[in-house]
Amino acid sequence: MKTLFRLLLISIGITIFTSCEKEITVDIPDNNSKIVISCHLGVGDSISAKVSASIPLYELSTGENKPITNATIKISTDNSNWMTLDYESNQQIYFLSKNVHTILAGTTYFLSVSAPGYTTITSEVTTPVYQPISPIISKIDTSTNEFGNFQVDVRFKFTDVLNQTNYYGAKAFIKANGLLYELNNYNEKSWVFSDKLSDGKEFILNFSTSTVSSSDSIMLRVFQTSESFYQFHYSLFNYSGESPFSEATPVYSNITNGLGIFSGYDYREYTFPLQ
Repeated sequence: MKTLFRLLLISIGITIFTSCEKEITVDIPDNNSKIVISCHLGVGDSISAKVSASIPLYELSTGENKPITNATIKISTDNSNWMTLDYESNQQIYFLSKNVHTILAGTTYFLSVSAPGYTTITSEVTTPVYQPISPIISKIDTSTNEFGNFQVDVRFKFTDVLNQTNYYGAKAFIKANGLLYELNNYNEKSWVFSDKLSDGKEFILNFSTSTVSSSDSIMLRVFQTSESFYQFHYSLFNYSGESPFSEATPVYSNITNGLGIFSGYDYREYTFPLQ
C-alpha cells in the first residue's frame, strides 16, 4: 500500500512538473562569416587595403582571419564613379597607386567591397584637413650608459586647434646613422588621443628610447585623423585577445554589413636637431 502511494505521488509530481514547462524560443545571432576590411586613407598617398573573412560566433579558431583574395574593392568620391583596387598576391593587399588617384584632404570617400559568398559591405569617411600646429621640445634629458649607448627622455608640447573637434596621433623617433628608431610612449597610453575635454588646451607628450649608438636629431610625427581612425586605434589599444575581428568584436568598426575599419589621416613631421 505504501509502495502504491509513493508511486502515485511520483506520478503526480511528474505531471505537475511537465505541465509547468514553457517553450522558449531563442533568436540565434547571424552566424555567417562576414567580410573584414582594414583601409586607412593617407592624404597624398596611394590606397591599400587588407580583406579577410571574420570568424563566426561559436566557431573554434586559431585567432587568425582567412584572407579573401577574390574580392572587388571599389573607392569613389561621389558614390557613383568608382575606382577598383588591384590585388597584389605577394603582399596579400589590394592596391591603387597614387599615380591613378591621390587621396585628397577634406574629401568624402565611399567604399564598396564584394566577394563571392559574402554580403557586400560599405562605408564612408571624410579625410581630415591638417591644421597647423607648432610643437616644441619642453624638456629633454640625454645620457650615455656604461656601454657607450645613447639614451633620451623627451617631452613635447603643442596647443590644440581651438573651436573644432580634433583627433590626433603622435609617434616620436630618434634619427641615427640614417635610420629611424621609434621612441616608447613614456606613459604607456594609446598613441591616439582627442581634444574632447581639452579644446584649445596644451597637450604634453612624453617619450623615451632604448639605447642607440648615436643620434643627430629627434623627429615628432603628428597625425590629424578622422574620428573613425581614432576610435579604431584607441579600441585596439585597449583590446586584449587573439583576434579583434572575431564575433562579437570589442574593437570599433564602421563597416555596414561587415567588420573592420575605413578611415582617413594626414600627418606632418617635425625635426629637432640634437646639439
